[in-house]
Amino acid sequence: MSQLGEIEEGLFEGKSFNLVGLPGAGRSRLLAALAASLPSTGWSVESVTGETLKGMAPKELRRWLAELRTRESPVVLIDDYTDLLLSGEADRVERQLFAASQGAPLSDSDPIQVVLSTVPRDAEIFSYSSGPRERMTVVDEFEVGTHRAFSGLKEGPAWEAATGRNPHFLPSAPDGQSSGTGVNQRSRALASWYVGALHIENMARLNRVLAPGRHPTWRDEVDSILMPVVGPQEEGDRVVAVPGPIDVEAYRALLLQQQWPDKDLATSAARFRARCGLEPAPLWVDSYLSDSGLDFGSLVTFLSEVLEAHDSPSSLRILSRSDLAQGSALTHAAIAQSLVDAGADASLLARLDWRLFKAAASGAQHDRQLILHRRQSAVALPPADRLLGTRAIGNSNDSFLATQDHQSVLTAWRSASRIAWPS
Repeated sequence: MSQLGEIEEGLFEGKSFNLVGLPGAGRSRLLAALAASLPSTGWSVESVTGETLKGMAPKELRRWLAELRTRESPVVLIDDYTDLLLSGEADRVERQLFAASQGAPLSDSDPIQVVLSTVPRDAEIFSYSSGPRERMTVVDEFEVGTHRAFSGLKEGPAWEAATGRNPHFLPSAPDGQSSGTGVNQRSRALASWYVGALHIENMARLNRVLAPGRHPTWRDEVDSILMPVVGPQEEGDRVVAVPGPIDVEAYRALLLQQQWPDKDLATSAARFRARCGLEPAPLWVDSYLSDSGLDFGSLVTFLSEVLEAHDSPSSLRILSRSDLAQGSALTHAAIAQSLVDAGADASLLARLDWRLFKAAASGAQHDRQLILHRRQSAVALPPADRLLGTRAIGNSNDSFLATQDHQSVLTAWRSASRIAWPS
């Protein structure tokens, strides 16, 4: 039986499918063949892209899915699902899609079957809920195209999107090595974004693979995170892109529960950004960020590094105390002026939502954490002066927490007063 026939048979058995491969593998052609073939066997077919789903408002998506379920044997074909997964809308859309495709069936209606296309990196992206991908049958070899091929894809935004921004997926060079300084620098810049998007278990796996005393096997075909990509040159020759230029120590510095970078502002900011992951507006809580003794020059540099590197986070919420138990707390106006004096421009301030609270009103007196609302978790952080490198890091470190244990912080945020930035 042909691959097309096997997928059609699987759909009749109630299965959904995830076509996993890189550009050129044949995923889009297989989806197009399904779109042409399925109507003749009684399926009602809708073809969309991840970009289309990302742009649908919640009510629009809900109506669209509900209308599909009124049809007989509905199937949705989704190309470039990666475009959705790399956006802040992934959680919402995956929840709605899961409910319509594999959740509780509606009375007198058929559940929606789904066939979508992803890249290998997507399996590592954090899923905020029990999403549809976990229950799909994976297809990763194709009768058309060249499996795991780049097909001439050049470095740049298209390459980053196609590979899930995975810095291990480097463009190939004629000698089989990674293609030079520019690619190496871009890969390092993407590393914190990549680490932040990982499942916790995959981050732990990187910790084990990169443990001191164990040389990492960058060509290990067992660990998909470290797997190199085979890609063709324009002449058609197949070579291996070796993801070796990202320094092992640079990766260790980003991983959860590794030693936090000591007096290294740039690496500390990269580590902080890695904890933010795909969260669009994380909440940084540290009472002493409003301390008059804080080095605001280092803070502005730190915030610029965190916010200006990539799309996530798109903004940062900050919560600090106006009634410090020790030291002297700055007023709203004094914090705003200190940031401006330290070089914070209007574009940086526009991405900050900083509020002051009184500990007596909430009980959140000594919390130092980064709350990730979409991930439904939080990260315990070192004190701000350690993050900024003005004091030695000592034994301070980070660790994941559950947000349900931090209601006092959320209460403090809701009651806190916002700092107004100068016009």
